[in-house]
Amino acid sequence: VRLLWNQQTNDESNYFIVERSPNGKNFEQIGLVKADEKNSGTFSIIDHEIKTGTNYYRVKLKTFSNRELAVGNVATINTDNDITGELLNK
Repeated sequence: VRLLWNQQTNDESNYFIVERSPNGKNFEQIGLVKADEKNSGTFSIIDHEIKTGTNYYRVKLKTFSNRELAVGNVATINTDNDITGELLNK
């Protein structure tokens, strides 16, 4: 499944942490995406090990000062009918 999200970055932005959960409570890291300040806009990652059923995803922004900030909402993707997920900033 391909996950997409939009985010403005700045010189304090280091990288995004992408996490998956089978139940929406216990998340595990599935990847990192570089948050280049010149690359503001749409970011994406592919989850090659998606689990059967409903999967929950969230993204955090890690700053150079070691803070973690939530990006957007938790997204749910059901493998029975979804092929891409968008983690929208609302």
